[in-house]
Amino acid sequence: MFRSKRISMKNFSISILFVIPLFQSCMKGDEVDDCNGICTEEFRTITIEIKDAEGNPVALDSFRVINTANDNELSTGMNASEFDYFREIGTYPIFSDLYSQEFRKREITINFKGFIDEVEIVNENYEVGADCCHVYYISGEGELQIGE
Repeated sequence: MFRSKRISMKNFSISILFVIPLFQSCMKGDEVDDCNGICTEEFRTITIEIKDAEGNPVALDSFRVINTANDNELSTGMNASEFDYFREIGTYPIFSDLYSQEFRKREITINFKGFIDEVEIVNENYEVGADCCHVYYISGEGELQIGE
């Protein structure tokens, strides 16, 4: 019923000659992306907190996030109800996985400006970056206090 089949050394060697180039094609330094391809399914967002002198959340009327290298505005991709929620808790997104592919394996400086009644009350720079999968925070003040 079952037959054992022996593989000759010649057939084995020929098979290896075809298989090795397949593995090598995935390991050629600069020609292939050096990311391992294993990413988590989470969506990451870098946020900052803005509080007043008493520690209460500050509700901005609007804010802008600018890539300082080219003055392009980076959209946060949030809807009105999400913005209302962020205003309520005084936490604002400055960089997210919306940009993980655009800035992949790069670090950039962004500028956050916050406004109340069209008056700028926050102007802070942040260093952020993106690896193969997600964005990450490098530097900048994560908790801001407005007022005396």
